[in-house]
Amino acid sequence: GQSPQVPVDIVMEPDQKVGAALAGSGMVAWTSPENAIQSALGLGHSPGDNLQFIANIEGKCYYYAAGEDTEPDGVVYRVMKKKAAGDGKVGENNGEQQGLVSGMPSGEGEGGDVERGIEAGVARQSSRRQVHWPQQPTCREMCEIRIDYLGQT
Repeated sequence: GQSPQVPVDIVMEPDQKVGAALAGSGMVAWTSPENAIQSALGLGHSPGDNLQFIANIEGKCYYYAAGEDTEPDGVVYRVMKKKAAGDGKVGENNGEQQGLVSGMPSGEGEGGDVERGIEAGVARQSSRRQVHWPQQPTCREMCEIRIDYLGQT
């Protein structure tokens, strides 16, 4: 059970005032903030743009614009577009997404298994290197490449 990848940061905001409720509020069962974002995307909302807050009210997903209209009677989360990678707080999801990017230069396995993608990327790099034997990278380059991959799991 991987949680769905969502391109946003989700921060709990107790006692947060929110704007108007968006279409689809209260229709979808709440399972997690990530799933609430997934269902908001499915409804055509744009997290971090028109969708600024999500709330879990009596086990249902509610979606809100920014504003000061109301203070939902439930757990409110602020939704922000992801900052550039390397923010630290969002390490896990970022690492996975970078893994997808660096592990699969040819875009194979779209949205597939991250680990496998990284391995494929590593394997492809090392097999490519052995072909051009004279241009073996220095030990330091190898180490840096390795650290890159390790840092992304």
